[in-house]
Amino acid sequence: MTVSHRSPANLGQALQEAVTLQQQGRLREAEKIYTRVLKALPDQFDALNLLGTIKAQRGQPGEAYRLITAALKVNPRAPDAWVNLGIVLHALKRDQEALESFDKALELKPGDADALHQRANALLTLGRAQDALFAVDQVLALIPRHPQARLNRGLALAALGRHEEALTEFDGVLALSSGNPAAHYNRGISLFNVGRYGDAVAAYDSTLSIAPDHVKAWNNRGLALQALNRHDEALASYSRALEIRKDYADAQFNQALALLTIGDFRRGFAQYEWRWRRTGMPAQGRGYGRPLWLGEYPLQRHTILLHAEQGLGDTIQFARYVPLLARTGAKVVLEVQPQLAPLLGRLAGAAAVVARGEPLPPAHQRSQSLHPALPPRAALVGRVGPVHRHPTRAARRRCRVAGARTARDADRRGARRFRRYRGRGRPRRSHHQRRYLGRASCGCAGPTGLGPAAVLTRLALDARGREQPMVSDRAPVPAAFAWRLG
Repeated sequence: MTVSHRSPANLGQALQEAVTLQQQGRLREAEKIYTRVLKALPDQFDALNLLGTIKAQRGQPGEAYRLITAALKVNPRAPDAWVNLGIVLHALKRDQEALESFDKALELKPGDADALHQRANALLTLGRAQDALFAVDQVLALIPRHPQARLNRGLALAALGRHEEALTEFDGVLALSSGNPAAHYNRGISLFNVGRYGDAVAAYDSTLSIAPDHVKAWNNRGLALQALNRHDEALASYSRALEIRKDYADAQFNQALALLTIGDFRRGFAQYEWRWRRTGMPAQGRGYGRPLWLGEYPLQRHTILLHAEQGLGDTIQFARYVPLLARTGAKVVLEVQPQLAPLLGRLAGAAAVVARGEPLPPAHQRSQSLHPALPPRAALVGRVGPVHRHPTRAARRRCRVAGARTARDADRRGARRFRRYRGRGRPRRSHHQRRYLGRASCGCAGPTGLGPAAVLTRLALDARGREQPMVSDRAPVPAAFAWRLG
């Protein structure tokens, strides 16, 4: 169809034909018509706006942004174009600007359900769950059976930790649309969070029956199976996720933890290096300016920097291997948390111990993890370097312990007197008596040492540490974008 500036009826017919084709999913044909319109009329608002939506649908958000902003220069009071611009900005991960676009659309057309719905999506992405919940409630007041709004309401409630209420919303979505994979998937996340691990596995299975290549569902299914101590099945689930996406760091990391749990330390520690790339982690390291040593060559006559990576307990746990490195002829510099520097400053094999934040001596290599470089586990058990107590600090601690024991004995005597007392007018318990009566004994009886098997078991259980949780991909699954086609 030829489009002419002198034939407005012909122009309207061309645009209507293009919109129909776009709604049918025939994007290439619709794009050709919009392009012909713009060749004849470069500032035609509808063609600019609608061609921008096609570019976004075809994965070209940059070009979509250019076209829709050009349309808004022609007509800045078009709420539909502001909604479309917000969707494109959301795709470009510019969610604060997207939120401003949706707010602009609502200024021009208050109470618009689509603008409110997309605004809720942006608020969820920005982590403003309470504001998103308010926006979703406004949508549902206008359209009570809006399935995507109910899904977003569930996501907002889950983000606020209100998982039981979120489950009600997800069940409501499934009552309206039983084949909604996002509802099944997010329902599985909430079930996991309330401790219903078997039901979570069933929810992820429902997701995968609809979307077999849903890689995040395979990953989270593995987490639920691990919680049920079904580790072999969990490993199979992670393997399936990695078949779909080999570089999926969350599944790699969770599989490493599963391998460590069942005692496969060699493979588990090797795969544990994926932890730096998992969701929520900052960029690896802090730029020490030295290559990472992974055991490729001997360290004799080299200086190696070992720096703490996780919590205090992990640092103490793995500082035991410093003497092992020192015996290879390496000069070992240990960087640890400031709280541990006095304790580990007297560790055998450490040439220098530096508190984090202090200047570092020059080093040839660095390592934040000894796992890939360690010898077989049998060679490690029992090789624990002694940590010598600081004499002054030890004396102070002895004084504190002696004082605490005196106070404890006094509490016990007072508690016995209280238990012997009978009759009316019983005296009030003191704070120390209440504290003593309400706590369990912390005394230790019997040997306190750990054998080799116990050391290895503890190593597997503690490998994750408090700062290393299993990664459940809980990112909300957004509703499908609803483009404004005029």
